[in-house]
Amino acid sequence: MEQMLEQLARPRLRALAQQICYCAVWVAICVLSVAAGVTQSITMQLLNGKNGKPIAKVKVYISFPDDPARQTLQFTTDSRGEIQFDVNGSKAFQVHQIGYGTCDEQAVGSQPRAYPIDKILDTGLVSANNCGHIRVQPERGRLVFFVRHGTWGEWLKQ
Repeated sequence: MEQMLEQLARPRLRALAQQICYCAVWVAICVLSVAAGVTQSITMQLLNGKNGKPIAKVKVYISFPDDPARQTLQFTTDSRGEIQFDVNGSKAFQVHQIGYGTCDEQAVGSQPRAYPIDKILDTGLVSANNCGHIRVQPERGRLVFFVRHGTWGEWLKQ
């Protein structure tokens, strides 16, 4: 009787051991493929500096001053005023928005500020808002960019 039970149990144990091995291999492959292909992305949100509302359907260009070989990226903000892009190893980026002026201390027509990617990924960043009293807290992986409608003079300088 013992031998019979032992003979019945062996194939089941062997099958269970094979399933555990297959699962372990599958988990190892998944972990390695995820670790090898990690891409870091940044979400940028355009907000109206006066009222804090999202700026939707605006063309935004992202350039990478530390990586001249990388092409400028072109986006249109969604209904939340957001765009998202992969950093692909760059250290900083610049925001170029059409038809809007910044609410920070940047002078009209000056070279756009370079935003540090590592800081945005670590803690998030919120641009200065000299257009109103709206304040938001930074979030990891996110840049909040306050803007206002541009003047005719600013449009001509863009």
